[in-house]
Amino acid sequence: MTRKQALENAIRTIAGLRGPGNESLFAVTPVSRDPGGVVIMAVRWPEGARLYREMKRVVRGFPDIVDASCVALLPEVVDEIIAAARTGSADCGDDDGEQRVERRTAKGAEETTAV
Repeated sequence: MTRKQALENAIRTIAGLRGPGNESLFAVTPVSRDPGGVVIMAVRWPEGARLYREMKRVVRGFPDIVDASCVALLPEVVDEIIAAARTGSADCGDDDGEQRVERRTAKGAEETTAV
C-alpha cells in the first residue's frame, strides 16, 4: 500500500466515510519530490467543513482550518493521521493490524515501514 493510499484510507476511517456517495468528498495529492513530503488535501465544499472538524478532533496536529477547500499536510501530520486511524479501527491496515506504508528514499530506493 502506498503512503497516499494509506492516507486516503485513514481519512475515510476517521471521518466514517464508508459506502457509496463519499468517494468525491476529498482528494489527496502529494506535492513534494520526496514521497514522504507535503500532501495537499482538497475537500468538496461545504461538506468538507465537517471532515476538517472530525480530523481535528482525532488528530492533534491537524491544522485549525474549517473554512478552506484545501489544506497542506506536513509529513508528521500525515503520519499522525495514519496512526490515529490504525489505532482506532481495524478497517485500515493489513490483516495483522499493522499499517504498512511504502516510501521512496531521496535516492529512489523503496522502503516499507509499519506505521
